[in-house]
Formats: sequence, structure tokens, C-alpha cells
Amino acid sequence: MKYFIRHIELFILYLVQFLKVRMSFKGDFLVGTFVSICYHSITIYTISVMFSKTPTLNEWKKEEIFFIYALCAIPFDIFGMLFTNLFRLGSTYIIEGELDRLLLRPINPLLQIFMERINLEKFFGVIIGFIILFYASGKLGISWTFINIIYLIISLLCGITIYTGVFTSIGSLSFWMPDRTGIVPTAWNLVAFGRYPVDIYNGFLRFIISFVIPFAFVGFFPGSQIMGHYEFRNFALLTPLVACISAVIGYTVWSMGLKKYESAGN
Repeated sequence: MKYFIRHIELFILYLVQFLKVRMSFKGDFLVGTFVSICYHSITIYTISVMFSKTPTLNEWKKEEIFFIYALCAIPFDIFGMLFTNLFRLGSTYIIEGELDRLLLRPINPLLQIFMERINLEKFFGVIIGFIILFYASGKLGISWTFINIIYLIISLLCGITIYTGVFTSIGSLSFWMPDRTGIVPTAWNLVAFGRYPVDIYNGFLRFIISFVIPFAFVGFFPGSQIMGHYEFRNFALLTPLVACISAVIGYTVWSMGLKKYESAGN
């Protein structure tokens, strides 16, 4: 418990210092916020245009797609706000040797990577995600019972954990394949596939986003349970297990890579 409290205190101190630095460049902050808002607005507009041409997408209604999208967008933006520094693991920390600095401190280096950069602009994306979520749920007539609220909270936490675990695993591959770009952009692109019902894809892609890079467990499977599509209930109930497995694999790959790390010197 003391270990946990200590790192919460450190996170708050990091956050305060980062806020001081970030507010020194208000223009960058405002531009980043505008981009985040535009991204969600354009995506929702694109979905609306698509459904203006067809009433359903493989029998899924527009509001159901909005609901699934929101369930993905909220944890992804929270992940982007708190853990976006993972994308710099290969290019900055491993290739440029910044990891050496972290290893000299008596704090878990992975936690330091998380805490060294906080993308505050994503906070507004989280707000938009909740607006979309409750708009869609209202249109679908979803009743927010105590059980549904608890399930929603668990699903969002699991979504954050899945994203963090997956990108920790992928980012840690840079220990073996040092490259400034790596395969993170590929996984980033797969996030978009998890924002739609898996049954609109072919079997191969459905398998990839369900069991290899399990982004379908972030929005689709939990969302189908809340919306009453109980044919996917067995998968929805596996969401916490998938989140735990993603986190364990992510930290295991990180730990194995850290043991292999030999610094950037020669």
C-alpha cells in the first residue's frame, strides 16, 4: 500500500510540474485541444454520412455504432492523456539512451515513462466521448441501472488497461528491434477497427482484433452487452480477463526487454 501511495504522490508532483511547463505554451495547448475536438467531430460526421446512404451496417444502427465508438474513444483518450509517452519508448528512451537516466532513479522506470508526459488535450476528447455515449444511449433507450453503470465503469477501466498493455508490449519490442518508428503505427491503425462491430469484418481480421490485438474487447463486446446483443455475452464477460492478460503480457515483455537493454553507448 505504501508503494502505491508513494507513486500516486509522485504522479501528482509530476503532473503539477508538467502543467507549469505546458501552460507556458498556451498556443500549443489550444491547438492540440482543437485537433482533438475536430478528430472526434469529423469521425462522427463521417459515420453519419455513411448511414445517410444506408439505414444499417450489417443490421447495426447508427446510434449503436456511435455507442461502440464512444466506448472506445473514452478509454483511448484517457490512455492517450496518461500513457501516450509509450510511443516514444523506442525512438527516445531506447535509441537515444534516455532510459539510462530513468534507471539511475529508485523508481520503476516504466512508471517514470508514464509520468514524464501527460497529454492534457485528450481530456476534452474524453468529455466528447461521454457526450456521444449518453446521446447514443438516449436514442437507443438504454436504461442506466446500477448494474449497467458498474459494468460501464469496469469496461472503461478494462479498455484503458487493454490499450496500455498492448502498446507496452509493442513499444517494448524496440529493445529487440531498435527503430524510431517500429510497429506502433500499425497497432495504432488497428484501433480504428475496434470501433465497429466485429461481425462486419472477414474472419481473419475478426480474429486479429479479438484475440491477437484485442481491441474488440474495449468497445464492441462490452457495448453489445449493454445494448442487449446477448449473442456476444460470453465474449463480453471475458473482458476483465482479457484486460488482465494484456497487462501481464505488456509488463512481461517490458521486463524481458529491460534485462536485454545495454544502453545507447558503444
